[in-house]
Amino acid sequence: MIIDLPEIGKTEFRKNKRAKHLKLSYRPFEHLVVTVPYFMSIKNAASYIDSNQDRVIKFLAKIKKIEKDKTPVSDELIKLMRKEAKEYLPSRVRELASTNNLVVNEIHLKNHKTKWGSCSSKNNINLNINLIRLPNRLIDYIIMHELAHTVHHNHSSEYWKFLEKILPGAKALDKEMKGYRVGVY
Repeated sequence: MIIDLPEIGKTEFRKNKRAKHLKLSYRPFEHLVVTVPYFMSIKNAASYIDSNQDRVIKFLAKIKKIEKDKTPVSDELIKLMRKEAKEYLPSRVRELASTNNLVVNEIHLKNHKTKWGSCSSKNNINLNINLIRLPNRLIDYIIMHELAHTVHHNHSSEYWKFLEKILPGAKALDKEMKGYRVGVY
């Protein structure tokens, strides 16, 4: 449900059975999205947003500042990225897996809105086609991050030790990734 809230603008409210708390997110160049726990009414969620308007406006201002120097991703660019991603990413995953004696099953390329990659319990790796827009060191970081999940399926301290072992400087690269968003550059 989309509601036009005064001072905030177009706001989408989405009910989610798994949500335990109200969550604000923003789709670049689009609108505010409020994830609402199943037990909470949309009316109460809108009331909460209204009563925390100052905080929400600050949040939106921060996002608008990021968007100011960025451009949205066009359909044409998505097609080009998908083509480049298919040519490069699967072979790079296989190469890095082989170099580090790691086993990966299937590799899938997707156009996720928020995730750079993921690894299933069956060691299938999903990678975002937007990776192709990143510097090579960050592409390799994301691939290695997911490959490390083939050994440790969590983000425990053992996971980070293992990742650091197979990719020295992983923590610094992780920090660098925080400056990038999937749909905006």
